[in-house]
Amino acid sequence: MKLLRLLFALVALSAISACASPMQVSEVQAVTAAVAPIEGSTFAKALFEGYQQRARHEAEVEHEWRHAVIFARKAARIATGEIVAPEELSQWDLPEAAVPLLADARARLMGHLDQGARDRVPEAAAKAQAAFDCWVEEEWERDTDTECKDTFLATEGLLQAPVVVTAPVPVPPAVFVVTFDFDKDEIRAGTMQTLWEVAQTAKAAQPRILRIHGHADAVGGKRYNQKLSERRAKAVAKQLSKLGLGSDGIEIKGFGRDRPAVADKGRQERNRRVTVELVFESPNATTADAAVPCAPLGKIIPAPSADTPPGRQDAGGTPALQGEEAATARPPILSRWERGPGTLD
Repeated sequence: MKLLRLLFALVALSAISACASPMQVSEVQAVTAAVAPIEGSTFAKALFEGYQQRARHEAEVEHEWRHAVIFARKAARIATGEIVAPEELSQWDLPEAAVPLLADARARLMGHLDQGARDRVPEAAAKAQAAFDCWVEEEWERDTDTECKDTFLATEGLLQAPVVVTAPVPVPPAVFVVTFDFDKDEIRAGTMQTLWEVAQTAKAAQPRILRIHGHADAVGGKRYNQKLSERRAKAVAKQLSKLGLGSDGIEIKGFGRDRPAVADKGRQERNRRVTVELVFESPNATTADAAVPCAPLGKIIPAPSADTPPGRQDAGGTPALQGEEAATARPPILSRWERGPGTLD
């Protein structure tokens, strides 16, 4: 009996010297001997064990019972199902020089926890939180030991949320259509609004390529129509240059009568056109080369389906005449005034 009393006296003396009451010593002993709660999340169980280990270390290794009770009480709160946050710095008498670094570390830790680290990497998140609280405690007692700080910084990297790289949403090609008068390559006043919209759209969207493709209808010789379609494409490019578009990334081509928008061997305005396509994807795409339905001036129209071969049929399903077949078709009978000089389109 005397031996027991002596042991109790020694424990009491040790507790008093460490500024802890017998009740606080009992709290620490109860927690350090407890088993992690069965219920609760993996994070909660790991955090309980983290605080339990810190309490045991402070009591049994450092003999700092007043510090051990801090971690023991946090572990006990977790055992009751309470969500325990990292230490609030305002509750501690910390060295002024240590506060900015601790505040930044706590903000990062809270960010990781709020972004799902408790569920994504529960053990690492619990280890980081317990280490952070230990770091605060070390600064509070002006301890030069950086073990807890080093543990926190080493563990923090495991809490980073994975970076989700999403592929950019492909921008569908925008195709503008400008039509021309018969056998003409001059820009009509009525189409200037369309070209202004092309310039503004290109400046804002920054396409990788601007395709300017000229076309002619089926009236007249193939060689003449080829040259005429090229002049039309160059006329559009020149006007866009006046509207502020540079020459970089601009593709100018003429296709003559070989790629009609509609299957018509006569004087068809919708075939006397220049298509201006803003290309954002692969340079191998040939949207604007295909037969493009005519849209009202100034309107962006969808590119034709890749399933439809260029110029093969019109909206009514009639096969379109191409190349020499179109050239040998009988043109409409025109007066000398209507035909104009040279071989007309």
